[in-house]
Amino acid sequence: MKKIILSLLLVSTLGIMSFESYTKKTRVLIDLGHGGEDFGGKINDHLEKDIVAKIGTKIEQLNTNSEIEIHFTRTEDKQLSLTSRVELIKNLHPDLVISLHTNANQDTTKSGIECFISKNENHVSEKSLQLAQNLLTEFENKMSLRSLGVHKAPFLILNKSEVPTMLVELGYLSNKNDATYLTSEEGQEMIAKTLLNYLSKI
Repeated sequence: MKKIILSLLLVSTLGIMSFESYTKKTRVLIDLGHGGEDFGGKINDHLEKDIVAKIGTKIEQLNTNSEIEIHFTRTEDKQLSLTSRVELIKNLHPDLVISLHTNANQDTTKSGIECFISKNENHVSEKSLQLAQNLLTEFENKMSLRSLGVHKAPFLILNKSEVPTMLVELGYLSNKNDATYLTSEEGQEMIAKTLLNYLSKI
């Protein structure tokens, strides 16, 4: 009887270990826009490349979900070509790519968050559309940000990606209210937390 019980316990333990080892993680690549001499947009002393880098750092620090594996296209302030970013996506082949940017416009009243997906019509763009819409809903609910919707664009990083990919304009540096949360410690942390909360649902 003892041998039978021990055998059952062993089978049960191995089964649990096997299940845990095959639990699939969600692999995400966060593309931090610009870098190096390419600083992107600017408001006062705040540069787009630094803003998205700080948000990336907070995402990494705040991610306590073992089921979400996050990678970054850059971890330091260096210029990275679009071709190199596409190559990183190809090599990693993640479940999702989110390219982070900030926007700007001569019309300083324009504000809000928007997403761009590939203009190519295929199953990847369909999935990207769904994921982008869900992300905008998350930001509307968590940060009360105005959603400017999902748009299709011919950006290289979108059209060359073979996995669901979106480019996110997190707000307008040219708008006073948007610039406040984009450049503040509190605002950047809220963006990071909102993104992580979103990733936990996909």
